[in-house]
Amino acid sequence: FPRVEVIVLIGEPVRWDKYLQLLIDLLVTDGKPDHAPEGFPEKHLPILACNMDLVFMAEAAMPRFGHGAFLVCLEHLYEKITGHPLVYTAISGKPSEISYRFAEHTLSDVAKKMGIKNRISKIYFFGDNPEADIVGANLYNSYLKRFRRMSGQRASSDISAEERAELRKKAAVASSRMIPEEAEFSLQTVRSIESILVRTGVYKPKLQGQKYTKPSYLHRDFGKAGELVLPNIEVEDVLEGIQHVLRQERFYPNEIE
Repeated sequence: FPRVEVIVLIGEPVRWDKYLQLLIDLLVTDGKPDHAPEGFPEKHLPILACNMDLVFMAEAAMPRFGHGAFLVCLEHLYEKITGHPLVYTAISGKPSEISYRFAEHTLSDVAKKMGIKNRISKIYFFGDNPEADIVGANLYNSYLKRFRRMSGQRASSDISAEERAELRKKAAVASSRMIPEEAEFSLQTVRSIESILVRTGVYKPKLQGQKYTKPSYLHRDFGKAGELVLPNIEVEDVLEGIQHVLRQERFYPNEIE
């Protein structure tokens, strides 16, 4: 059996029991599940994971288990069997900062293709999940503030590539969520991101009784980031959110001839 060298976790499977068994086999045998180990390896295989959402909204009346729920099962099983915590090499997807950095890169790329020459300085982010979407947007906003403070408020264009790489390391909170130095992203120009929470998905304030008071659904590796669960603004739906953005930017399409 060829040795498995790395595990990439993208989305929850259909048969959880079968895949949980396979993943545990790979981790405790260091990628060789056809040989029973005499003991557990000190360091397990590298694990790259994304999509931390514990639940998501689909056609059912109640939220469904997401990939985050599958990861919770894997983490607890591994620690229960080996006595050691599962360690992620890298975590991407919401609410990791790298996902929002990639979103900024994509927006800049699209703007250039549209002929827009002005640099993007602010992003408005819509989400229906406080502990994935909103926490992620607020985490990236905190990252931008740290980056600016450490750079002495200089524009990214005035900083060398080597210094930017060093600043990224210093501004990162965890190595598993650090933006890779080799990432071929456009120049970071955004200075802030505003989080907008909509009530048309997972978040249901009437069902929860009081806002943001349910048990935390945030993934374990984000520590106290749950404090960032509050959005900049809460709206009924995306339409109301877009109207808010247009007012903020003083952009009134009906007035354009």
